[in-house]
Amino acid sequence: EYTFVFTGGNGEPIWAERPYGNGEVRVEQQFTGELVFVGMEFGPLVKVGGQGDVMHELPKDLAHSGCAVSVVIPYFRSMDKKLAGREVEDVEGFRYEVPFMLRAPVTLRAKKTVVDGIQVYMLVTDEPDLFNRPYPGKKGRPRIEEFYESILLSRGSLELMRQLGIQPEIIHSNDHHTGLIPLYMRTLFCEHFRRTGSVFTIHNIGYQGEYPVEWYPEIGLQGIEPIIIKSGRLNLMAVVPEVIKKFGGAGHYVNTVSPTYAREIRNTYFEVDRLLRDIEHRFGGILNGIDFSVWDPETDRALARNFSIQDGI
Repeated sequence: EYTFVFTGGNGEPIWAERPYGNGEVRVEQQFTGELVFVGMEFGPLVKVGGQGDVMHELPKDLAHSGCAVSVVIPYFRSMDKKLAGREVEDVEGFRYEVPFMLRAPVTLRAKKTVVDGIQVYMLVTDEPDLFNRPYPGKKGRPRIEEFYESILLSRGSLELMRQLGIQPEIIHSNDHHTGLIPLYMRTLFCEHFRRTGSVFTIHNIGYQGEYPVEWYPEIGLQGIEPIIIKSGRLNLMAVVPEVIKKFGGAGHYVNTVSPTYAREIRNTYFEVDRLLRDIEHRFGGILNGIDFSVWDPETDRALARNFSIQDGI
């Protein structure tokens, strides 16, 4: 026999009247572990679209709820103005050389700062063609700079955690630029992250990270052609469901920004949609929330005139 207890809005326990919760029971477990978010955007420092909001507002809320939260993003040169006035430090001792076949190795260093209670790490390179601004190049053309930046962000973030001794319960990666993270977690970095789960969020299925197959050697892994090559091209987003199929679903989950978008994706004709259908319950939609401290028409400085519900409609 089971009796369920819920927590009311004032923190007081509310006991179910019958053993099985009055006919319907919804159990929500609050997570209080350690998480690391990895992506190209972080709202207060670099933002192009909705990923910037999620990468800031979700970690901020989790940090306020008691989780240990870190964020890893590139140190774009275009961020200098946003970092002015903030306390930024070098991550002492961190240095990582990423080998490539088609270009010279790239050395990464890191800086760190704190924003809204979130430890933000920024990967730095002195290479003049890399990490200048997010999403370089022209739409519709293979962007080799973005391809290298995706590898550097994926490998660099995991190596940063390894060197700093960070072993989070969950690594939350975002969009195709971080699609290699679940694969690297189960290959190059398998010892350090053997107890770490991965969550991958699709913000925009239209950008899957497709690149010429000739760039395959730069990934740094052999024998993974079936995982990453789709329709004769590299597809970084397709890597994530393929990792679930090859290495098992335990500890891996793919989500998108709403249940509706998840249903739409399942019915598209993109390369990834079939793979997402294959992993079934390991893919779903979670509706994005908003941070009312940011999206408040009564205080939002971006509005020409502020208003509130008390003002009437």
